[in-house]
Amino acid sequence: MLDMPSSAQRLRTLLDIHSSLHDRIKELHNISQYQIVRDGTTLDAVQALRYRAYFSAGATARRPDRRLSDHYDLDRHAASIALWFEDQLCASIRLHVITDAGQQSPALTAFAEELHPFVGQGRRLVDANCFCVDPALSGRVPEIAYLMFRLPFITADLRANSRITATVTARHRPFYLRILRCDEIAPPRSYPGRARPLGLTLCDVARERANIVARNPSFEPLPGEPERIGLDRIGAAERRTAA
Repeated sequence: MLDMPSSAQRLRTLLDIHSSLHDRIKELHNISQYQIVRDGTTLDAVQALRYRAYFSAGATARRPDRRLSDHYDLDRHAASIALWFEDQLCASIRLHVITDAGQQSPALTAFAEELHPFVGQGRRLVDANCFCVDPALSGRVPEIAYLMFRLPFITADLRANSRITATVTARHRPFYLRILRCDEIAPPRSYPGRARPLGLTLCDVARERANIVARNPSFEPLPGEPERIGLDRIGAAERRTAA
């Protein structure tokens, strides 16, 4: 866990030399690193961060192991992505790339009736889930949320005919509707591993790309960035090729 408030204050000192939100996000991008995490001690650290974030917000039940994990962490068409600042884990998000009806993800489980038709029609889904920020940072460095939500956008933008699923509480829905210009698809319902109901929103990336980037220029990837992070390799096609 980050040494707070010193790390939060250091981030704010580095970011607040910039007056615009876009420039602050750009600066955070410059001084932090993304990492795809699949197993080992780093995945354990991500699961511990998830638990701290969700439990402190009352969004998951108490767990003796103080980890928030599930079998979806091991899906071959998914990856968790960590955000690091000065060797400290700040945030994480998990992305499932769904390309056929035989695959699963948390959103597909909770909203099967709404989402399976999309997959059946040949569309791809990028299920963005398990987003979390260190509780000591989340209210002090809001730029982290923007930096993390570049990832599902870039991942979907790499793949034709893609939609981003975002399963959200009523409290957080306005952020998703504003940043990813999501459509509201289904009202809140029970969701795996969460104490509060989540609703389903969906972003049509091809339709909304220009609007999203115009509002948030930092969502545009740098040359070669998706490949450096490994966003282009998330999904079943990557695994089949590797085999």
